[in-house]
Amino acid sequence: MDAQTEIARLCEPFDGAAAAAWTGRRGDSLMVVRSRLRRDAASVFYRGLGYAQHKTLHAYTRTLTP
Repeated sequence: MDAQTEIARLCEPFDGAAAAAWTGRRGDSLMVVRSRLRRDAASVFYRGLGYAQHKTLHAYTRTLTP
């Protein structure tokens, strides 16, 4: 399995070059970023940087009554 770095809780602006350099120094070969499905602009932004979408996710909740 390839080593990977997940960029979590990152505040914009996103410095892709710095993140890639940091990931490389760690010896990782894959960077992962996450964005909510409803953030269309973020999807366009990350694809423009060369990231490929590899999955979508839906979260489900259920309210329990006592």
